[in-house]
Parts: sequence; C-alpha cells; structure tokens
Amino acid sequence: MQNLGSAEQSSTPVSGKRHRKLIIGICLAVILLIAAAAFWLFSNYIFVCGSFYHKGEDIDLRGKDISIEQYQVAASAYPQLHIYWDIPIGGKRYDCSAESIAVGNFSMEEVPNFALFDDLKAVDGSDASCYDALAALREAMPGVRVSWVVRIGGEEFPDEATEIVVNGSATCALLSDLLPYLPALERVDLRNAALEPGNAAELLEAAFPNVEFIYNIEVCGQKFSNDASGISLPGADEAQLAALCAAAKRFFHVETIDLGDTLYAVEDIIALRRAFDGAKVLCRLCIYGVETPSDADELDLSEAETGDGADLGKAAAAMADLKTIIVRSELSDEDLEGLNRKYPGIEIIQAE
Repeated sequence: MQNLGSAEQSSTPVSGKRHRKLIIGICLAVILLIAAAAFWLFSNYIFVCGSFYHKGEDIDLRGKDISIEQYQVAASAYPQLHIYWDIPIGGKRYDCSAESIAVGNFSMEEVPNFALFDDLKAVDGSDASCYDALAALREAMPGVRVSWVVRIGGEEFPDEATEIVVNGSATCALLSDLLPYLPALERVDLRNAALEPGNAAELLEAAFPNVEFIYNIEVCGQKFSNDASGISLPGADEAQLAALCAAAKRFFHVETIDLGDTLYAVEDIIALRRAFDGAKVLCRLCIYGVETPSDADELDLSEAETGDGADLGKAAAAMADLKTIIVRSELSDEDLEGLNRKYPGIEIIQAE
C-alpha cells in the first residue's frame, strides 16, 4: 500500500508538467497563427483611417469624415496611390473627383481646399455671399470658372453683368462694398433707387470712375436723367439758367435745351451752350434789334446797323444751326471779306 501511494504521488508532478507544456504549445501556435495572419494581412492590405484596403489599389475614403490633415498623412504615406475622399468646404463635403460644384459660404482660409480636387472645372457660388472668398478663389485658380451673383435691393446680378438697374433702397456704403464684385460692370441705372445719402450718386461716380452711373438730377424743381439728350425748361429765368449751367457737368451728352418762345439775351444763351459743350438751345434771341428763333439757319440783318460786326460772332456762338448772315449792302467788299475771314463757317453776304 505504501508503494502504491508513493507511485500516485510521483505521477502528479509529471502530469502537471505535461499540462503546462500543452498550454504553452497551444499559446505558441496561436501566436504563430496570429503572426502569420498579421503578416498575410499587412502583406496584402494597408490600414488607412480606420479601414483596410488592398495594396496597390486606389483608396476610397468617400463617405468618411476625413480631415485635411488625415488626408495629407495618407497621401504622404502612399504617394503612388490615388485617394478618393470628400473635401470639407463651408461645412459641407464634396467628392474630390467632381468637376463642377455648387457651394455656399466659405472662408478665405478654405480657398486652398479647392486645389485638392482632382480636376475641378467650375464652382457655382450663386448661393453664397462670401464675395471676397469667391474673388480670391477666382484669382487663385484661373483655370476654374468661378461664378456668383451679387444681391442689391432685392435683385440678383450675375458677376459677369455689364449693366444693372438698382431699384428700391440702397446706401452708398452698400453699393461701394458690392459693386467691386461685378468686375465687368460698365453702367448702373440708379433712377428708380432710393439712395442715401442724397449725394450718393456723385460719391459713387468718384469711387468708380470707369462705371457710368445713370441717375436723376433735380434742377429748378424738375428731375432730369443725367443721360438725357434733351432738357425742356420753358420760360426759365436768369437764376434758373444759372442753376442749369452749374449742373451741366453732371450730364453726359445733352444735345438740345428747349427754353420755349421766351426772349433771352445772347450772352446768356452763349454761356448755356458753352456749359453744355455746344448743345443747341431753342428760344428767341434779339440781335442788333432783330428778333429771331435761335434754331434759324439764316439771320437777316439787312435793316440793322451792324457797326464793326462784333455781335455777329455772338450770333454765331448762340445759334447752333446758323449758316448765313445777310448784312446791309453799304458794306465794302473789303469789309465783307474781312467779316467772312473773322467768322469761318458762316457765310456773310450783302442784301441785294
């Protein structure tokens, strides 16, 4: 019995050793299996931004919330592979393979993000009002068509607009801020705009010398468009004529000023014509005591004493259509020839 008990006690350590060896063997096998699996996995796949991808194949990260920094790390690690991903701009994401995108507002700091697209050709910024960023993008990427619309007074104007009409309320400050984002602009019609301050149109003309501003000018209680070809102010008095002369530089190309059938001094009409760069003035004049319509092409002074003919020059300066002046027959041929030399463009002849 003692021998049997001794045999059982001696077998227990042997069994424990075998058990430990088995466990160690299993662990080693598992480790080898894991190592082999890992070797196989990393020999055939790469791990990018939380997912495995086949080696040698393009990486598609679209649909993932990938930051620019994460993309740059992946692109640096695998320069030989193309990485598809969604580019963050203005709180939204855009497929990097897109050739045309429509964007909302984005910051100046995000302008470089547009260079991360594979082959971007057009950016539609119609829903955006970040005009400084859009303009910066156009300058930074001249090969991409960047478009936007500028909103003024409830109206929308495309960035390539050459002419716009502004209606409703608008301040000089607002227009000064927004008009630079219409780079092709040539003409702005402000006649129906409620502008602030009152001299806003003149301030805008000074700020944008290459743009033609059309607006209403109030003269003598009446409003005239500054691009008007004609002004009608019948019976204007001396003060009104002076006010009209003072406003002349604000008009573009007035051709005719109608003062009705009122009789005016020749000097006043000459001053008015000079102020308006030779515009025709319609009225009545008295020259050497002879009344005549200012638009007559012939002035008959055959019954008047013209003296040395000094006022003949005034007649020519006041009457835009004057072609012929008939003077008294008592003038010598020498005097007549002298008058024609003195007033070229006007034929001065003697009465028969």
